[in-house]
Amino acid sequence: MIIGKWKPVNIFFACLMFSAFEALEITLQVSGTDIPSQFIQMLPYIITVLVLIGFIGKTKPPAADGVPF
Repeated sequence: MIIGKWKPVNIFFACLMFSAFEALEITLQVSGTDIPSQFIQMLPYIITVLVLIGFIGKTKPPAADGVPF
């Protein structure tokens, strides 16, 4: 939600980014690289955290977020 700035289209592209790195993870595991599998499995999450660090303080949640209706 934060990476997508609470907009559905941006959230869609953030999900595509995460799934692309998951696909890369699977590809690297199947190809038999010398990198330990634990590091390869961390790849999508590390990239997501790095992207999220770039968005800290740059997004504002909706004003009605958390307000019951």
